[in-house]
Amino acid sequence: MGLRGILKRWKHPSSPQKQKELVALRTQFQLKYHYFRMLLLANKRALNCMLDLEEALKAATPSTIHKKTTALAVQIHLITKNLEQLSSNRYQNLPTQLDEITKKISEKLYLLPYKDEKCYILHLNKANRCLSGITGNKMAVLGEIQRDLNIKVPQGFIITTNLINEFMKHNNLQNSINNKYKELKNDLNSSKYLHEFSNHAQKMINEASIPNHLQKAILNEYTKLVQDFSPNTRVALRSSATGEDSIQTSFAGMFKSKLNVGKETLFSAFKEVVAAKYSYTALKYRKHYGLNVEEQQMAVGCLVMSSAVSGGVLYTQDPTNSENKTLLISSNWGLPVSVVDGSTHTDTFYVSRERPLEIVKQDIGYKKSHFVCHIEEGTCRLEANEKMQSLPSLQKYQICNLAQIGLELEKYFQTPLDIEWVLEPSGDFTILQCRPLSQTSLQATAWEAPSDTPPPFLTAGVCASPGQGAGPVHIINREADAKTFPEGGILVTRYALPKWATLLESASAVITEEGNIAGHLANVAREFQIPAIFSLNEATSLLQEGQHVTVDATRHEIYNGSFTITPHKLTANHTNTSPSTALHPYLKNIYEHIFPLHLLDPEGADFRARNCTTWHDITRFCHEKGVKEIFNFGQRQALSDQASKQLVAGDIKNVPMQFWVINLDNGYANPVSGPYVHIENICSKPMLPLWQGMTNIPWAGPPPIDTKGFLSILLEASSNPNLDPSVQSDYQNKNYFMISETFCSLHSRFGFHFSIVEAMLGDQHRENYISFQFKGGAANHARRVARAQLILEILENYNFSVRLRDDALFARTDNLPDTETAQRLLVVGYLVMHTRQLDMVMKNSHSSAEQRKRIYSDLSTLLENWEKRKEGAA
Repeated sequence: MGLRGILKRWKHPSSPQKQKELVALRTQFQLKYHYFRMLLLANKRALNCMLDLEEALKAATPSTIHKKTTALAVQIHLITKNLEQLSSNRYQNLPTQLDEITKKISEKLYLLPYKDEKCYILHLNKANRCLSGITGNKMAVLGEIQRDLNIKVPQGFIITTNLINEFMKHNNLQNSINNKYKELKNDLNSSKYLHEFSNHAQKMINEASIPNHLQKAILNEYTKLVQDFSPNTRVALRSSATGEDSIQTSFAGMFKSKLNVGKETLFSAFKEVVAAKYSYTALKYRKHYGLNVEEQQMAVGCLVMSSAVSGGVLYTQDPTNSENKTLLISSNWGLPVSVVDGSTHTDTFYVSRERPLEIVKQDIGYKKSHFVCHIEEGTCRLEANEKMQSLPSLQKYQICNLAQIGLELEKYFQTPLDIEWVLEPSGDFTILQCRPLSQTSLQATAWEAPSDTPPPFLTAGVCASPGQGAGPVHIINREADAKTFPEGGILVTRYALPKWATLLESASAVITEEGNIAGHLANVAREFQIPAIFSLNEATSLLQEGQHVTVDATRHEIYNGSFTITPHKLTANHTNTSPSTALHPYLKNIYEHIFPLHLLDPEGADFRARNCTTWHDITRFCHEKGVKEIFNFGQRQALSDQASKQLVAGDIKNVPMQFWVINLDNGYANPVSGPYVHIENICSKPMLPLWQGMTNIPWAGPPPIDTKGFLSILLEASSNPNLDPSVQSDYQNKNYFMISETFCSLHSRFGFHFSIVEAMLGDQHRENYISFQFKGGAANHARRVARAQLILEILENYNFSVRLRDDALFARTDNLPDTETAQRLLVVGYLVMHTRQLDMVMKNSHSSAEQRKRIYSDLSTLLENWEKRKEGAA
């Protein structure tokens, strides 16, 4: 027997069978509501993604655009899948339209390789930032430089996330690591257990076998690479994780690179790089930013090793102060390792950004050691001879050439950059890494020591991260010292090693004897906004364990005693310094497939799935159909008599209009058996303030109208079939609340006026939103428009985002705390009731001003009463 047959037997729902059937149908209804709610959440997130993406397009940052486009694609997919479930695949043309639109976008963004799960290897010259999901950010950027710019990068290939994910699934490796994570999850705030998880995960990966077909894929490409160069060619295996080298999270020094690798150690080195995803330092870093380790994918670049006369890091702007208009170059003899690991002094050159490029300032460090490649030992540290120790590692013309390369890259990527490079024996510069530079802007006045404070007892070193901090000195000479590091301590150590980044969350400041502004530890200190002074000779001797000091890293000064500090404001500069409205060439055409909205009228004949030509059309179509599906479910199944209850307040006569409530999920405080539900039994968080806004100030009825207003109503009624009382009309439908504990949808038709309110109100403010639509009216067009403009002004005054199309109004507000969301629902509820038939008196500016004054007065009273009731309840 079908549902209709079942429902015919509900006249006497007391029998067990009928009760069972009713429960089954309600369960089906609640499942529909689940899909409806998921559709609404995905729709909300999709709209937010569109706003973010539109801003990103203006700035022409393809890596960000790719990330945001992918995020939007996920939400669009979720919207359509939830509508399919909600409608039982009623809209069969929708998947086809979505696939066609997505394919057009994919072709422009080079997204097609994502669909190829067997894309194990990608040549570097085929990579770009729009493929960062399978190549990681680091290799994606290098690939784009190699393809689009006349700037040298290493030759090589990328072992993609597809291959590594398959390796991780081999022998159930990923599940084993996930199970260990779940086992220790509640204890991972402890360094001991975080170390335990890190060691377990890395050990499993390093000991795992690589399936033969994956080994073959890697070895085939490696062999081709060697054949293209020479039998003695060695490679570097470098991490390239998704999210690594981004402007928000650099992961500087968190992962691993294996240098000077040959065939005999290729696979063991590969596993070490993959395992470093779970390094203790990386896990701690993710914890600081609230990132999920499993959301980050790892790729590995396999690049030909570059011979290095010297190497280092170039910042296209000063990372400690964006007001300084100079490039900064840190360098040493040999490979860049000694520059980024903070293990020695380096040369520092400041270069003007204006042509002709000139060295503004230089500091030639005493370079005691450097790294070189060794055929048997991979890389090794060598002591520099006396002459090299004090010689600059770059000549003047080389410095200017390198600065020129930096400016070219900055112009291409349109943001300040952090670039790792080597100078080869041929005299060519090779770019090894290129990522956005997170700068610090210094604003307001610098911190001043109290007037009676003695002068600083130390003024030395360089500012690696600006700011001030105070606390007890804790000297780190070995790993065991790190275990006793105090909260708020001053970290003092000899070398600025990346591994000490795990202590930065607890540190008030950092002081090191060696290291430079371009090292990994300096990078993370600036990200965390921890003050740092580097290259302060004999710091571990000059400062005593437990000594309380105040560190002013901006001026590289250290005072005796811990002072209360009101530091100058540090602002991380994460925006492009020279944004461009011109889109990147391969992004110019995606706009037309994402943003335009062609399906404007949900009641129009062309509002069909087959007419969706953009992602925006898809979201609009799915949202409208989703609302209708959940609303019409009861009507199609003759459910309204069973599922809906007429709303009463005091008694039926106290309700201004007839309202019915459909309880989707946990909207009633107590079960309701009869045909009525009392307002006191409603526990829907968004419905209650909406209802109070509708009823707390009684509607005085239609405003008195003049002769012209009455004639305009007659004229409108004669031309609008919906206003003809002799025919069935949408305006004769009941007014329904659909509610759950945190959701409310009101579809109301009062006479000639139609409004929709949809709201989510819960503890998670990011999920909270209000959507309000208002249209209709009985007066002529000019008066309806004037009424809509007045509502627009009121809503904008309460911080709604509002748009007006003719006499139809659409308003929305998002991401507000529960209290503020409830207050705005009061406003919307008031407007739903009190702007009815207001169009009839919108004849001139005087009457408009009178209505405006009355409405603002009512709203002020309404909100004041709301606050008093809250205070009384508290």
